[in-house]
Amino acid sequence: MRGGWLIFALPPAEVAVHLAEHPSHELYLMCDDPGGTMAKLTGAGATFGRSTKSAGGGSRSMTIPGGAQLSIYQPLHASPIDRA
Repeated sequence: MRGGWLIFALPPAEVAVHLAEHPSHELYLMCDDPGGTMAKLTGAGATFGRSTKSAGGGSRSMTIPGGAQLSIYQPLHASPIDRA
């Protein structure tokens, strides 16, 4: 657990579940090279929102064809995969 979030390894992704009065969840697709990943996904029709950074890493929201929203994420914290 980090900062109130349970982080589960789902290679190559993470699911973060915040244990609060009003629980929430988010799905992040992990990447080591955000610029390269964005270039490939843009070529496949994705568009990206602005970059956000936190102590745990940096992310960008992504709209994929069909309008669904996901985020790509470059983690700065130890991955649950490293602990397995």
